[in-house]
Amino acid sequence: MMDLPRSLGLEICTTLQESHGSATYQVTDISVGEHRVLRVLTPRCISSRMIFPCITDAHVYTLFQSHALACYYRVFQCPGSGTIYLTRELCKEPLGCFIQSYRESCLAMSEYTVLKIAKQILEGLRYLHEPKYRSAVGALPRIAKQTGAPLHMDEVIHGRLHLNNVMLRWDGSVALCDMAYLFPNSTPYSSSKYSFASNMAVFIAPEALEKGMWGTKSDLWSLGMLIYTMCTLQAPDDIVLGTLTTSLHDDPLLARYSPQLREILVALLSVTPGVRPTASDLLRLPLFSKVKDTKITLDGCNLLTTDAQIPFSDLTELMSAASSGDYEKAMAHLDQCGLATLLGKTALMYAAQHGHATLVPLLIGEARLHILNRDSPAYGKTALMYAASKNYTSIVSQLIPTEAKMQTGRGKTALMMAAEKGHVQAIELLVPHEKGMRTNIGLTALMLAVIRHKWAAVEVLVPFEKKIRTKSRNTTLMVAARHNIPESLKYLLATEGRMTRRNGRTALMIAAATGSIEFVNAMVSLFATEPSNPHLELRMCDKQGFTALIHAARNGQATCMRLLIDLEHDILDNKKHSVVYHTKYWIRKAKDAKAAQAGTACMAILIEKGLVKSNQVSPYASTNKNAESDTSVVSALGHTNGIEHSSRLSVVLPNDELQDLAIFEAASSLDASVIFMQADVSLSSSDKVD
Repeated sequence: MMDLPRSLGLEICTTLQESHGSATYQVTDISVGEHRVLRVLTPRCISSRMIFPCITDAHVYTLFQSHALACYYRVFQCPGSGTIYLTRELCKEPLGCFIQSYRESCLAMSEYTVLKIAKQILEGLRYLHEPKYRSAVGALPRIAKQTGAPLHMDEVIHGRLHLNNVMLRWDGSVALCDMAYLFPNSTPYSSSKYSFASNMAVFIAPEALEKGMWGTKSDLWSLGMLIYTMCTLQAPDDIVLGTLTTSLHDDPLLARYSPQLREILVALLSVTPGVRPTASDLLRLPLFSKVKDTKITLDGCNLLTTDAQIPFSDLTELMSAASSGDYEKAMAHLDQCGLATLLGKTALMYAAQHGHATLVPLLIGEARLHILNRDSPAYGKTALMYAASKNYTSIVSQLIPTEAKMQTGRGKTALMMAAEKGHVQAIELLVPHEKGMRTNIGLTALMLAVIRHKWAAVEVLVPFEKKIRTKSRNTTLMVAARHNIPESLKYLLATEGRMTRRNGRTALMIAAATGSIEFVNAMVSLFATEPSNPHLELRMCDKQGFTALIHAARNGQATCMRLLIDLEHDILDNKKHSVVYHTKYWIRKAKDAKAAQAGTACMAILIEKGLVKSNQVSPYASTNKNAESDTSVVSALGHTNGIEHSSRLSVVLPNDELQDLAIFEAASSLDASVIFMQADVSLSSSDKVD
């Protein structure tokens, strides 16, 4: 099933959900290079989970076009299996996750936020229920009744409106998705024939759940349940339908909301479909007509100063003035101080981001305001950070007294953001105040500058942040080794060379184990030109006696082995095992062809260097006093393009390194296959194995 998305030009990135014959993936549309969502619906899912119960052509999803509906780009039904593949726009999160964030904060959702979400859902339902509001693009689809006669879709029912099918986009707007696209008085499901998930059943209208009869008013019941859930923050499993409709007037959880909203809720949750208002009726009410913006954000509980809350807003006049640098306009709208947009940006942040230093003293009252919503890209970001990212030094100087040492949700500081961009002037201003601070995983500004290859910034930061370690005890040089950044040796070797982790591993060992070829090559080249350099890490051993060469062998890094073998081949570990033993260790644990091929390439280097030699004992082994003296014979068969050579190579290996070695065969990068097998210890070193 996963071969088909690739044939459709889709590359699966992550699995978002899998259950009951359906799956949801985040994919990349290769043709446009954008992220999408792929829904895969098998026949097992379609018959029992309310998906496509009436539609003969799934392409109806792509024919409806409205901002209130999620955009579906392509639909494909596999002719053989009947599996349906749908690709739609990638949204930020479902409404259920948004409500959960309020539950976790133990604070209620404001009425204005409830109305903003409800209004956009109503606009989507009006588009479906009333054809005059639909786009003229494309022909209106037709579906087939059970009798086979085509029916024009004048009224279309969503049919699956619940917490997971109302999505919030990245810009804060609402999109309805995964519609069932029913037609009035259809009977696709009934409680006797179909079972519903417990968290979905409360969103199904009573007439649909009990009798299997659906109408446009069924969607309005679902909307009422969504509004009730947003107001009360109750989980669907905790809602008791039997007492809900009779207790709405006296529900203490609804007491904080206006009488008008409660009246709408009572009408929507009426068990009689005819009592429920239409989407158009509701949108004409003053309660909804006063809602102008459509950006959905967490309310003021998520924006804090040191001890005060501030509310969200659209882009205010003050923010607009701060963005453009209009001082007079900003003076005229100072009453709007303390508001923030969807991204948690205040007027001071806009001024800092656009470099308007003259406005900073005017807006300094907003200093230290930042968003605490973990899902926001601006989580914890301050005005000082915006200024540091742009290297606006005059603004940085003004904000340091109030915002220095503040960190984002991931632990980043203004100094780190300046370091990532390589802004030396901002770094010089910030480093006395924020030096040594680390992110949540222990990265410093110096480490981030190295990772970003900002060498001017590195040169400034080294005196202040050298020898600081991450939470996993890595130094900056070790971080550079893992990321294969050889240029870092120029700045860090003199201060962090030969530093080790608790297990004794050095930066060179980490580079060899992870295949950082350029880093290893740079260290070896320095040894060739500066053999007396006391900071080089060649021939060092960790607490197990492993050298960088051994770490390369134990991880199948053949190129790193080739760079190190002439310098470290004679060093044995604490158990007197040589690099040959550790190469075979990698071969033994190889779990796939790629790992096996890497092990074979490593063994080929040992043969080439004479550590594993044909016909006679390796010169390295014969001159090394600690080398193993007992040998056995193992055969190596040569192949080229899959054709076996007639000649065979006798390989001399120590007996103690052949114990428990399973038969192994793999094609190497040198077009050869090497077979290692248990040798008979009774054989002499001159015996051949056929």
